[in-house]
Amino acid sequence: MIRRKRDKKGRFTSDIVSIFVKDEKKFKICTMCKKEKEISEFYWIKKKDSPTSRCKKCTDEINKKNKHKYTEYFTEYNKKHRIKNKEKNKRHYIKKKIEWIRFISTITDIKCKKCGYNKYYDALDFHHENPSTKENILSILTKLVINEKRKNQVIKELSKGYFLCANCHREEHMINKIKIKEYLKE
Repeated sequence: MIRRKRDKKGRFTSDIVSIFVKDEKKFKICTMCKKEKEISEFYWIKKKDSPTSRCKKCTDEINKKNKHKYTEYFTEYNKKHRIKNKEKNKRHYIKKKIEWIRFISTITDIKCKKCGYNKYYDALDFHHENPSTKENILSILTKLVINEKRKNQVIKELSKGYFLCANCHREEHMINKIKIKEYLKE
């Protein structure tokens, strides 16, 4: 059942275990544990449209052993990549932010409801009239790429409150805390 596969130049590439059928089920022999296993017990390579040479159990074992090597490598790689692409990432973030601001401004006025402040958007907070109805955090949603699902989530969230500048937002929460303390004293 084991056959050697040749590349275009006639060289042997690797030992390939052929897939064989037994009782209307497809089987293959794992190159590591040498056991005959069903095709479903192998990971599938989409590009090659074929199963891997090792079964899932053996592959997972190898990955678990080598995890620390990969973790260190990718941590270092990501660090270098962030430094290398810092300006590009900054431009992308600003572009996304502008897209969200334009989208939100079509739905509601982006200004403080109490004092009318609208100079700098980062100085505005979104205040929920009823905090228990908060499902999504706008600041997190607006850092993500715009798509229809997120647009609908933002529209839904915007209907639950209004924008306040940082000062008015703090005052609003202090007023609520004072009201609660007074209510508890009575």
